Amino acid sequence: MAVISPLGRRVLESEPLLQALTSDPPRHLVASWLLHTELHCAAKRHPHVIAIEAITAALESVDLVDFPVVT
Repeated sequence: MAVISPLGRRVLESEPLLQALTSDPPRHLVASWLLHTELHCAAKRHPHVIAIEAITAALESVDLVDFPVVT
């Protein structure tokens, strides 16, 4: 199945990813707060390409976590 990306492009869904995310028990997509920052920066740099509403919708489906810094 094809979906529209936040950039307005038509892309194919990944069937294995879709199955993994809708499995029982459900899995959670996790990313660092860096993703949050980078997506918002991209939307501010290119507001004619990326709507902030698309960024918000995408981030609502992701659990953002702080990863410990390893030195």
